[in-house]
Amino acid sequence: MTAGLASFDVWLTDLVRSGLGAARRQPYRFWDEAAARLVDAQVPGLADRVRGAAGLVARRGDWAAPLLTELGRWFAAVRAWGRRAALPTPVAADLLTFLGVARRRDDVMAAGGVRDRWHVLGVRLGGDDRIRSQRTWLAAESTGELVLLLDFAAAGATLQVAGVTGTIVDATVARYPGGAPPRGLFTGDQRVVPGAAFVPDATDIAGLLDRRATWLAGNPWLDRVPAALVGAPTLVDGRAWFVDAAGAALPIADDLDPWPLLALTGGGRTTLFGELEHGTLHPATVTVDDELVPL
Repeated sequence: MTAGLASFDVWLTDLVRSGLGAARRQPYRFWDEAAARLVDAQVPGLADRVRGAAGLVARRGDWAAPLLTELGRWFAAVRAWGRRAALPTPVAADLLTFLGVARRRDDVMAAGGVRDRWHVLGVRLGGDDRIRSQRTWLAAESTGELVLLLDFAAAGATLQVAGVTGTIVDATVARYPGGAPPRGLFTGDQRVVPGAAFVPDATDIAGLLDRRATWLAGNPWLDRVPAALVGAPTLVDGRAWFVDAAGAALPIADDLDPWPLLALTGGGRTTLFGELEHGTLHPATVTVDDELVPL
């Protein structure tokens, strides 16, 4: 890994010196060959991101800012690897995750967990032709802490059944090493208990951005963060937005049909839960009559 990241550092420095405009003119094999070398060096997580950069430079519209952000993450990872022994334990763990070093579930479970009543706030599916992902967000009833359950399956395989959105599960959750918001997994028995889940600590957009800044300060490799917002959905020139009481607004992802959200809320004030990714809101649930409704 050390040799592979040192070689990648040279490649990355040459890329930046050549300029982002030159990077956009590179063929797909330019990115794919760099990614293949990282795979050989046992750095598969970073390799996937390098390969994905070919899609970033092919975008219409704003491509330079996302690419520059991504290059900054790569540079931070390369330099952090060189001083990993001096990093705080959570930061070192987040670095390993970004680089693609897997952790065995048994090791995570062996470290113990926290028993609580966990509110299932929402589920988001993702992935590509090779692998599918399932992101389930929980909130601890006693503290309001948000925890992510992340499951993967190869294309064509079956993902683990997600918790039912809006339910409350009495269970123990073990946490993976790393900073906030933590990733976790259920250990032992799980029991659905009476009651309706609710979104804790929902805030306005300024509050969400403050939380995001705090999380990014601890983990500069975060792509997306949980978003618990109070506001109202609206359409402006065919684009869906979520607007808070102060008038601040976040764009809603284009891949979400806005009409169910507008129909459920009537365009009125509500609590929405989802993820904020690259400045775009990806809603998972909305609160209607004190119940969480999946979108």
